Amino acid sequence: MLKKIKLNAVGILEDNDALRNNICCYIDAMPDYFIAFSAPCYNSIENIEIDCLPDFILLDIHLKETLGIDIIPKLLKKFPGTSIIIMTGDQSEQHILQAFEKGAKGYLYKPFTMTDTISTMQALVNNGSYLSPVAATKLIGMLNKKEPVVSIKEKFALTEREYEIVQLIKEGLAYQAIADRLYISYHTVNHHLKNVYVKMDVKSRSELIANYLTR
Repeated sequence: MLKKIKLNAVGILEDNDALRNNICCYIDAMPDYFIAFSAPCYNSIENIEIDCLPDFILLDIHLKETLGIDIIPKLLKKFPGTSIIIMTGDQSEQHILQAFEKGAKGYLYKPFTMTDTISTMQALVNNGSYLSPVAATKLIGMLNKKEPVVSIKEKFALTEREYEIVQLIKEGLAYQAIADRLYISYHTVNHHLKNVYVKMDVKSRSELIANYLTR
């Protein structure tokens, strides 16, 4: 079993050698932190001896072998209780959600300063999670987006007349009453409804009402 020690142990998974080495040097110079492991990919840490449980893992989102987000569950199983911090230059809002859904605790956008890494880890200790200002802005923007309301007419490409008939069915009118309202024949109403049923993939008036007109 991996042992827990008083100093903050940090693991790094980053396939950019220069960045990984810079982070290692900076963290090693900090009095309360040290490097538990440093590797370019997940497979590498399977082959190195790790003496202690990392408090934090700095995880690049785009590793050469896989998407960093996809190995979060493996890391949490291998290192229970560790706080995973995503490092990325990827601007995808969806990745933010996916990372936190899979168990990440922090999110840093590249380029970031070495001070940012320490600040993020301190924030996790104090608050339990951390989003960089850029990531927070993107996430809030995504959550505030509203799906456009698509009408039945647009969704199923109904003609103006077909849509009128559907709306009158919604009001509860019988076919002859619809014909009278629109000054068309009963047979014309029936013809339009057959087209509506095909477009909306229903077999009857009752199915049309149950599936689309009762919401």
